[in-house]
Amino acid sequence: MRPRGRCLLTTLVMLLAAIFWLPGNAGRVHAEEETPAQRFAALREKLQTAQDGEEILLEDGDYLFTETLVLEGKSVVLKAAGSAVFKRGEGFSDTFLTVAEGAGLTLESGIEIDGEQKESRSNANLLSVKGTLTINGGRYHDAKGRGGSYRAPIIASGKNARITLNQGTIENHDYSTASTAYSSGAFRLENGAEMVMNGGIIRKNQASVYYPYPSLLWSDSPGAGAVFVAPGSKMTMNGGEISENQGWAGAVLVGSASPYDYERSAVSEDRLKPQELATAVFSGGILKGNRGVGGGGISANGNVEVSLPEGSTVVIRENRAYQGGGVFVSDWAVDGIGLEKEIAKLPIDTWEKHYAGKFHMAGGQITENRSDQVGGGVLISSNGGLLTGGEISNNISGDYGGGVGVTTIPYTLKIENAYVSGNQATGSKGIMTETGIYLPAKSGGGAWFCPTGEAKFYAENGAAIVDNHAGEAGDELWSSDKLSGNYSVTLTDRLIGGTKIRHYEDKKGARYQEPGVEIQVKDASREIAVKSIADPEGVAIAKALSKLMITGNTSSKGGGIGSNGNVVFGKVPKEENPLKEIEIIKIWEKGLQPKEIKVELRAKEGETDWLIETCTLNTENGFRYKVKDLPATVHGKPIEELLYVKELQSEEYQVTVGKIERQEGAPTLSFRLNRPQFSDYENLMAVYQENAEVFDQEAWELKSFEVAIRLEIEGQKEPVIQKMTYNKESYSWEGNVAFKGIPITGKDVKVEYEEAPKGGFVDPGLLEYRLTLKKNQQGEWVLKIPRLRPSNVQNPTGEETVLRVEEFAVKAPEQESFSIQITNKERIPVTPLEPAKRKLQVTKEWKGIQPEKAPEIKVYLVKNGKKTDRFLTLNRENEWKGTFEDLPVTDTVEAEENVYTVVEEGEKDGRVILQGDTYKVTYDKSSILNEKIPPEVPKKPEQPGKIKKNEKKAPKTGDTRALPLLLLTMVSAAGILTSRKRSGRDSETL
Repeated sequence: MRPRGRCLLTTLVMLLAAIFWLPGNAGRVHAEEETPAQRFAALREKLQTAQDGEEILLEDGDYLFTETLVLEGKSVVLKAAGSAVFKRGEGFSDTFLTVAEGAGLTLESGIEIDGEQKESRSNANLLSVKGTLTINGGRYHDAKGRGGSYRAPIIASGKNARITLNQGTIENHDYSTASTAYSSGAFRLENGAEMVMNGGIIRKNQASVYYPYPSLLWSDSPGAGAVFVAPGSKMTMNGGEISENQGWAGAVLVGSASPYDYERSAVSEDRLKPQELATAVFSGGILKGNRGVGGGGISANGNVEVSLPEGSTVVIRENRAYQGGGVFVSDWAVDGIGLEKEIAKLPIDTWEKHYAGKFHMAGGQITENRSDQVGGGVLISSNGGLLTGGEISNNISGDYGGGVGVTTIPYTLKIENAYVSGNQATGSKGIMTETGIYLPAKSGGGAWFCPTGEAKFYAENGAAIVDNHAGEAGDELWSSDKLSGNYSVTLTDRLIGGTKIRHYEDKKGARYQEPGVEIQVKDASREIAVKSIADPEGVAIAKALSKLMITGNTSSKGGGIGSNGNVVFGKVPKEENPLKEIEIIKIWEKGLQPKEIKVELRAKEGETDWLIETCTLNTENGFRYKVKDLPATVHGKPIEELLYVKELQSEEYQVTVGKIERQEGAPTLSFRLNRPQFSDYENLMAVYQENAEVFDQEAWELKSFEVAIRLEIEGQKEPVIQKMTYNKESYSWEGNVAFKGIPITGKDVKVEYEEAPKGGFVDPGLLEYRLTLKKNQQGEWVLKIPRLRPSNVQNPTGEETVLRVEEFAVKAPEQESFSIQITNKERIPVTPLEPAKRKLQVTKEWKGIQPEKAPEIKVYLVKNGKKTDRFLTLNRENEWKGTFEDLPVTDTVEAEENVYTVVEEGEKDGRVILQGDTYKVTYDKSSILNEKIPPEVPKKPEQPGKIKKNEKKAPKTGDTRALPLLLLTMVSAAGILTSRKRSGRDSETL
């Protein structure tokens, strides 16, 4: 007979199983001793018969798929208590599960899809999604692609396809065979599909073919190690991890990296191949340890918009690539670098209308990545690069651009609010360019610029490049000799907060040492090497204001930033945000002898105070000094609202500082002057033959010679002189003379051509032409230019001229002007007033003791709540009275009145002990009362064992409240003993 206890246990187990394993609204694929094939058949049947929203609980074990299961017209949830493993049966090589458009599948923990590294010809090896797929857990691994393109373990296709990854692991997929171009090691999103990654892990997957170069990673098969966001599709990453994947793009590829998707040879816009916009937003998560060719972490190609938004916490770390260790961005208008690169024939502004190539970094962290060539952190090869925030740190590149690189012209990268510091140019890769210019290694610790491209630095939202290191030249910046063209470098003299920054020569063999050779870098087209120094207060402010940190990066050239193209730092001053200038004017009151003084222009916001510039005012500058090129705003506030002036010798004078006043700035005139040919005045026989500087008598021909253009301006002593050159080899004039920024009053300038007899306005021999800019009798500005008629015009109309005016413009002031006036007066000596004095009389009274028997005491003076060292001794000889003399009513004439009180020596908490007796101490202004406190009489101890009134005595056995529990325990024990005796056993296992 079965023991009763065992029967009860069996019943309980069955009841629990019914409660926990058979929920009323869930189906279960289950049968005892099922084979993997039978489990698959049961799953297939359940998916076919499941209701919309049903949860299907899978039995643990393998499921051998022999066909693709298609989910249509409903949403279901698959989960397993332990581990339900999907595998392929014999001869089956297609997709495991397909989610049709309009259907939804959720995969929970316990689900596992194992590709077993068996080659599959299906495009979607594991899952094909045209509806919605949510992955909340499970493991999806070891798929292997076989032939074909556009493949991946999991593919989402169509505008209604959406994948959400919350938890789970996607790993160990291999799509590295020779024909897996444009495939992905984990997910492929195409035809408008979308993926949101909130969590989970995508790791150790591979797409693209790799060649066995020992020193670098290389492939011409543009696949994505983890996620391929094809044109028209979108990815959002909020969390999770993408790590240790390999592909042409190591982790995520956005857009198309196929050279066949671009038509650089197109000469008409309609020949460009259409490409839908692909987008990706990285707001959180980590991309770590991935390896690629074009972008170790993120690769953005063609018509793309990729962003790391403000507030993003994404970390792109420890990735490696041939180019763009962390991020690579290209619009594919240019393929390659140097003279052999292939460039689109259409203008770049036409190209980028079709292929945006946009990358905006406003947050996130790109750190500890490596590029074998260029751009350790970020490499930009488009006009869509904008860096305004986040951190680019501790990255390394083999050639140039340890933190950030720009590939080539015609591309321009924009950088704002940047702090570039602690970067190093210490590598060994110096090169000779195809044009014969040597680019030395260890140059440009902060920034480096090659022979092509421009670099423009602006104060407004600009960059602070300080405290970097270069092994041989240019701690902050190095720029090579420029090729012919409009290529140059211009540095601002201001940090973001407005502080003056000074630039010094830091050349190889002549490194910067204090005091250094200060230089102005304006449109520099020759080699420059720069060390920059600014006041530490201003540097600290610039760092605090900066949102983009480019720090700790390393390269051979350009540790922080390296560029073969163009870089613009900050905002270009325009009418809506012009630079600002403030003129400091010193006024000496009559009777004072003016002398040289120094003043500081400073700024203050809240408790933060910093130096803008130290200015010297003296007789040479008329005691006026203009602080120019200030940023328009700081922290979003107009800079003039933060400025103030501090005179350093102010103790000598009575100084009055006026308010900052806005000044009306003067408009400026700019124009270019061009001369393509000779005029009829320039008769070789009559003029040039007699000028040996111009005419070669032996060869009987013109030499190459210069002609000066002299502009005389009313009110200006020295003329502005520019030159043109006649080139005898090309029989042409070279040089467009530019006159820029000429201050005028008013808004209009007339142009008049001046007729004159031969030689009337040239001197000598037509080697100098005179232009004038002055007001006429009506007060109008007039620019007069000599009318030199072309020699090849037979019947002139009167409008022809050799000297042609081009790009004529009157512009508003480039800088918004302010002024502040400081007036110095004689400081009149002031005889200090003596503060009034007072007395404080102290009296002592006793209570509970005869005064003649009371002990002597000390009373200390208290001033404004603080005990002083002054005291009085009170006793019966002075009748317990005393006076504090010569107490200042105030410490200074302007100060508040002092408050005097007293305290008795030894008093604490209103009591004092004197000769063994305790006294209560009471103060009334300067009177003190000591009241003796009688000693306490000890109480008589109680008799042992005596019970107090109304007190009950508890029994000695303890707390009676435990008695019922004790009785119950005894009864239960008795029952157990009785049961054991009946069964004839001492114990039983349940």
